[in-house]
Amino acid sequence: MKPFAATRLLAAVAGLVLASCQQNFDVQLPPYESKLVLECYLEEGQPVRLTLLESRSYGEAAELPLVNGATVVLTHRGRRDTIPNVPFVDRLTGKAYNYSSPLLIRADYDSSYTLDVRDPQGRVLTARTRFVRPVPIKSISPEFNAEGKAYGLTKFDDSPGEKNFYRLTLTRNVRVDTLAQDALLDDSFGDGQELIWGSGYSFEPGDTIHATLYHCTADYYQYLSTVQSARTANVNPFAASGEVVSNVVGGLGIFATLSYDHQWAVVR
Repeated sequence: MKPFAATRLLAAVAGLVLASCQQNFDVQLPPYESKLVLECYLEEGQPVRLTLLESRSYGEAAELPLVNGATVVLTHRGRRDTIPNVPFVDRLTGKAYNYSSPLLIRADYDSSYTLDVRDPQGRVLTARTRFVRPVPIKSISPEFNAEGKAYGLTKFDDSPGEKNFYRLTLTRNVRVDTLAQDALLDDSFGDGQELIWGSGYSFEPGDTIHATLYHCTADYYQYLSTVQSARTANVNPFAASGEVVSNVVGGLGIFATLSYDHQWAVVR
């Protein structure tokens, strides 16, 4: 066969393949049932604040609508406190909530906290969490490379004899500024030992490194891990699709406690 004829044949075959790939398919998706979405963190000495939203199907708007008018009850050691539908904006972080209460949380390491939500449509959501004791940071120190850039080296001792989960964040100059590191760690490689973790070379002389070490419950750690995996899958077509694992029953989201230690160091 002459080269020109072979080329025409291949082009014709390719055209048929492309034509078959361009057929339209009408996919009937099952009806989507919206769910309540909760985000609530309890912190020692801080008031109760939470965000209650409603999920949307994949093809709908990205922003989730607020759910107002719900009855929200926090229960601890038999005491029931209703969290009113009062909006609040944290000026330090810029984060907004649609339910807030002046009730200050006292960390109880021996009993759990339960959150019950019922919205005007009759949907019910429940979640439970507990406090774990903070793990102190031994040190946070800058280490330089040949180009004069520094990374933050964080050291802490793992609590022995139990399974522990941690989230370590490093920020630049102020605690709510640029996030330089957000690492999820466990003690599977060093139970009861000193754990050492270094960030990337993200700091320069004069910067202040703020290190915050969160001691997480297992369900909060699993939630953070699956959120991280889902974000990766969303931008990487070759990554396996991930499902966010929630500790909320009857809805989505997270109800967790924040137990942490914070230290800072100036880069010199």
